[in-house]
Amino acid sequence: MRSKSGLRDTSEKGVADWKRDSSVTGLLLAGVGHVTDPPDSQRNFLVCDSKTEKSTIESAFNRFTKERKDIGIVLINQHVSQVTIAC
Repeated sequence: MRSKSGLRDTSEKGVADWKRDSSVTGLLLAGVGHVTDPPDSQRNFLVCDSKTEKSTIESAFNRFTKERKDIGIVLINQHVSQVTIAC
């Protein structure tokens, strides 16, 4: 996005996403997925299924909301939110 001065706005925020694999695949095909540069190579998405542990989901949420300054929106599928509430 360009600012009024015509320079690129470096404060752009992306989307973090954790959902079922089919939902994440659709967003990745739309170009929403991002992996940071090495050495840490962090992704802005987490694929969850019935075997995903609550601690993994909590860790991703904390990383997306507290550590990653390039993320402005977190998308959470209903089945993931129910897993974290039920545990």
